[in-house]
Amino acid sequence: MIEALSPCGLIFALRLDGKGGALALDPGACLVPDEALLTGTHWLHFDGRHQGARLWLRGESGLDPVAIDGLLGRNPRPRVTVTGEQVLLSLRGLSMEPSAPEDDMLSVQVWTNGARIITCRDRPAQAISDLRRDLDHGQGPADTGEFLSVLAERLVSAMDDLIAEAEADTDRLGQTGARSNTAALVEELAGIRRRMIRLGRYLGPQRRALTHLAAAPLAWLNQEDRALLHATAEQTAEFEDSLRSALEVAEITQDELLQRSSEKTEQRVYVLTLISAVFMPLSFVTGLFGVNLAGIPAAENPLSFAALVGSLVALVGVQLLIFKAKGWF
Repeated sequence: MIEALSPCGLIFALRLDGKGGALALDPGACLVPDEALLTGTHWLHFDGRHQGARLWLRGESGLDPVAIDGLLGRNPRPRVTVTGEQVLLSLRGLSMEPSAPEDDMLSVQVWTNGARIITCRDRPAQAISDLRRDLDHGQGPADTGEFLSVLAERLVSAMDDLIAEAEADTDRLGQTGARSNTAALVEELAGIRRRMIRLGRYLGPQRRALTHLAAAPLAWLNQEDRALLHATAEQTAEFEDSLRSALEVAEITQDELLQRSSEKTEQRVYVLTLISAVFMPLSFVTGLFGVNLAGIPAAENPLSFAALVGSLVALVGVQLLIFKAKGWF
């Protein structure tokens, strides 16, 4: 994506031709109040972190303070505000920065009145890049309604692979848990659960925002656009259900791993207890006969040591029979 070059933080400015294409506009000519934009749909895309973008939006954009605060909001939750024919929309999507974590969720803010579209992003977004490429090839949205519906669909559908990967990882851990190191599995499972929780944090608000937008009484939003917004909201709901199911499986898997670890510990303690019980009387007898006292029975008999060992072996055998009879092993 082209980075912001203009002093006002404008990344690019386009005029939609109504046929899927767009004409690049001169930044100086397009940064004017709405009243001067008489023909076509204009899309102005800003870097919300740029100081120039903040100054232009607050001083020269002509937008009301609520819209400006929404466009410049840092890490807002997905939401939509409809005022007359104006829409202020905040959506979440995956980042396209190579160094970003795969589950990194960026925010895209959109304001439009049907004729003018202003978008702000905090980091490069793959969905915005794809829309710009489609417009360059004459295959992009023709109007504002289609722009919003396609943008929402691109942002949501990009999460499909990531959610499927999280589900697959959870199933894999559940199947290999019995054959792998428990500590390593618990650590990996905790990372997967954190990733799913971060994703799920925004899916519910995003679904509600899209449903609200689809039902809004906007003259420039046609039935086809509403249908796509409803479909995107339903897809978001499916992702919510998938994440919820994956989290439940992850929780069950973690419980099984912890239970398995606890059972192994108890088994080891049990074996050590049995060994201690077996050798305790042996230690007592050998210690008793090791005392340097005169008059120990059969001290002069050469077979006395063999008899002692035999009696100790018999004692161990009797102990094992008693343990088995009690069901201790």
